[in-house]
Amino acid sequence: MTPDTPPGLKAALIGGFAAAVLDFLAAMVNSGNGWVRIGQAIASGLQGQAAFKGGEASAALGVAAHTFILLVVAAIYVLAARRMDWLWRNPIVAGLILGVIVYAIMNAIVVPFSAVTQGAGPPDHKRAIMIGIHMLFVGLPIAVSAWKVR
Repeated sequence: MTPDTPPGLKAALIGGFAAAVLDFLAAMVNSGNGWVRIGQAIASGLQGQAAFKGGEASAALGVAAHTFILLVVAAIYVLAARRMDWLWRNPIVAGLILGVIVYAIMNAIVVPFSAVTQGAGPPDHKRAIMIGIHMLFVGLPIAVSAWKVR
């Protein structure tokens, strides 16, 4: 980024990349799997079960898709914060709410319409951990980055 990078773009890039990295690392710790397996699991949304046979190439696709999605989420949040002053004035609360919204959208819309094989879903205690991860490591970095560069 250069000194003349627009603040909104800067906020979206910083928040989106921070959220992508933190969420990915949290997924690795929470699942006990390495980056390849997590990346393949994300790529399976595009490739189905073939992602798990695609090695590091599929994992890289998953990392790229994950990062792209969170950059888009951050850009949408930054645009919304410009129009809804409450989001900018309350970054902690807004970030925690954003994390819940992102989790809900991913599980209610994105995953069901992807090529991921649907199962029963995680047990309630794992779901609570995943919601917490999205609140702290997705929503907060995006909201705080928007607040910091305003």
